[in-house]
Amino acid sequence: MEDIYALAEDQTLVGSAGVAVNMPAACEIKEEEGGLKGVYQDQTSYGQDSYTVTVLTQDKSWLGTLSTGMNNAVAEQIVKEQQDQGETINHKEHVLAGSHACYAVGCSDATGRSFTYYTVYRGKLLSFCYKIDGIDADLPIDGKAKKMLRSMIETASYDQ
Repeated sequence: MEDIYALAEDQTLVGSAGVAVNMPAACEIKEEEGGLKGVYQDQTSYGQDSYTVTVLTQDKSWLGTLSTGMNNAVAEQIVKEQQDQGETINHKEHVLAGSHACYAVGCSDATGRSFTYYTVYRGKLLSFCYKIDGIDADLPIDGKAKKMLRSMIETASYDQ
């Protein structure tokens, strides 16, 4: 049986972020404004294991002088933005993904549930997000999905 969370061997550049990542091998990958989007549709279980992974880079004025890593002020702004967009915050914590300081946020809204690792790289907000929706929208995010996102951060090639 295929591991739907296994990462591809080849790396893909994330927009103009200067980062290349290993996206999930089972996903169909497309370029999106500011990054990449991978979609996995399980055709055998009526979409039960369907998910979306996005890796995006964004300019945010509230990053201040932070060029790399994470701090409390940035973490607070991330949560504020998500709440302003109508999302319910279910989980938030500072974490290390390899040597990268990140802020992990789990949230839900009318479109589903997501879990995102945020970090600042080269003065831009870099996000690694896993989202489930549809019939799975009420299920908790699988630990394997969180591990996959952390692996994407840890194995990414920076300074590209």
